[in-house]
Amino acid sequence: MRRCLEAGLSTNSASSSQAPDAGELLCHTCKQVNYLKQTISCSQCDHTHHLTSIGITQTQDAQLPTWHCGACLQYRPSTHRRRIASNLAGAITDALVQRSPLAWWRLLSFAYKSPLAKTADPSSPKETDFHTSTKAASETDEDSLSKRVIRKCADGDIRASLRLLTTSDCIALPTEEIIDALHARHHPQSLSIVEDDVLAAIKATPPGSVALLDGIRPLHLSQLVVGQPRRRAASCLVR
Repeated sequence: MRRCLEAGLSTNSASSSQAPDAGELLCHTCKQVNYLKQTISCSQCDHTHHLTSIGITQTQDAQLPTWHCGACLQYRPSTHRRRIASNLAGAITDALVQRSPLAWWRLLSFAYKSPLAKTADPSSPKETDFHTSTKAASETDEDSLSKRVIRKCADGDIRASLRLLTTSDCIALPTEEIIDALHARHHPQSLSIVEDDVLAAIKATPPGSVALLDGIRPLHLSQLVVGQPRRRAASCLVR
């Protein structure tokens, strides 16, 4: 306090400058504030989310160049689908032609959304009970996985819960063992398929299937390849 008085600052101004704004740390998924949890911001709407609330690990957070929340990914304006299909086709072409780690990374982390006007969400509560407990222990990846499995079991989706337990959504390291396994699974020569086969496979997949790290769902692909102007995206998928 003495140093604040000598510097010409009051104790109230010093404490207010150090205290972060609770609204900036509000998780838009769980509607809580917890200073001990790691957060990530959506590249489109700038909303903050806890990593544990959306099921993303700290390793994935460090590897993802951009991240979009589920609300932004689910919206694909019909007037912008041609541009989205063009960007997806360009990412596929660059990955196949350049064969560089950067080109493949852009394809695997592809998550595109047309800009939207920022509007207030009328469904969000006006008053939120902020959770500012400093005694809460940081949640581990195993705790986050167990909660996700419990939610899937509560919804009756046993297949999704088994998929969460038996698979990993992190990007594999480029080791010799993994590369040999990929070569054994994917033959050097591509299969003899046409665009109609790709379109049939996309339409046969349930629209509600879970998206991967790239944020692209089968419903998004079916929207991007419909119509003659967007056949370029389908032809790139054949490659």
